[in-house]
Amino acid sequence: GSEMCIRDSYEMMTETARSYEEIIQDFFARVLELPPEEAVMLLWTVGLELAYAAIEHQYAAELDPLFRTLEE
Repeated sequence: GSEMCIRDSYEMMTETARSYEEIIQDFFARVLELPPEEAVMLLWTVGLELAYAAIEHQYAAELDPLFRTLEE
């Protein structure tokens, strides 16, 4: 099996693709086995990423014109 340790930097697992639910279940099961300090950092990072994704999705139509001018 693969080992997850943030001290060595987190790398994507090279396992066969499964359903999204199985991947999420596996992630949380592995995180719960980590020392509390490492688990908190990973869970906080995932929470922040999910919050950002929700905001980005919600405001994409309004923000798109602002960033489109920067790319041109």
